[in-house]
Amino acid sequence: MTTATKVDLTQHAPRSPFEELDGMMLAPRAIDKARAHLSNTLGEYAYCSCPVNRMLFDALSVTEDDFLEAVRTAPDDQAVASWIHERVRPDPAKIAELNERVTHDSHLKELDKEEGRD
Repeated sequence: MTTATKVDLTQHAPRSPFEELDGMMLAPRAIDKARAHLSNTLGEYAYCSCPVNRMLFDALSVTEDDFLEAVRTAPDDQAVASWIHERVRPDPAKIAELNERVTHDSHLKELDKEEGRD
């Protein structure tokens, strides 16, 4: 079993919700939060019951636990992307809808600013 890379969100913010992994917004941020959850270094952030993560998980039709286990066993982001494409096989229309929703979400734009990104 491969151990996931550790992320410490007590020291820095997770990646932007607008950053993409294989065309999926929110995925890099959810990976950062999952890694921090696994390392007990979430700080002020939440992995479980997070509405931002929920947007991604709903689009992928996975649970928080499914995603967490994928991150736990993935050595890097690309391995998580491979799990998504090989195991989950997301509907491209749902991913496009997710990305459109994220792009126009004023809360996520404000969150980006609060975390020091413009």
